[in-house]
Amino acid sequence: MSSKFKYAFAALLVLLLCSCSPFKSAPESLRQKEDVVWLEVPYVSQARDNDCGPAALASVLKYHGVEVSLEKISDEIYISSIGRTLLPDMENHARSKGLETMSGRGTVAQLKQAIDAGKPVIVLMDAGPALARRGHYIVITGYTSDGFLAHAGVERDVYISFNDLDEKWQSMNRLYLMVFE
Repeated sequence: MSSKFKYAFAALLVLLLCSCSPFKSAPESLRQKEDVVWLEVPYVSQARDNDCGPAALASVLKYHGVEVSLEKISDEIYISSIGRTLLPDMENHARSKGLETMSGRGTVAQLKQAIDAGKPVIVLMDAGPALARRGHYIVITGYTSDGFLAHAGVERDVYISFNDLDEKWQSMNRLYLMVFE
């Protein structure tokens, strides 16, 4: 194999693995727009590449006044043998803190209804590069006339259009978790 081919292959691989994030930072000016519904959900940043589930759950628990550290949640629900967190374990953890939950397969309209009712929603979406799926939990915290606002694990207050979220959510069976009092 020639060295030119090896370099070209390596460059292609880097482009595929480091493709653009599906998220764009939501400008602060969005908060002043009349058509925006935005919940004040605390942001908990991921500590590791694969603890988006515990970070999302920590954000939602804090929203409901339950203070639990990211490390404690990760210790209790992160499954190191598979390198991820499962939604039923997140749901059980929230219930163990005295909160009610609802989970299943949802729609964009249901996400908007939940936000209107003051309930942030954790969704599992595909955040992988073009040819590789990579499940990623985010917290839907609001919406505009054309997209959702969310905490995305490594970034707070991001924007994703309804169509982009629906497409990336559909590939993960449109799974969601709602936690409420």
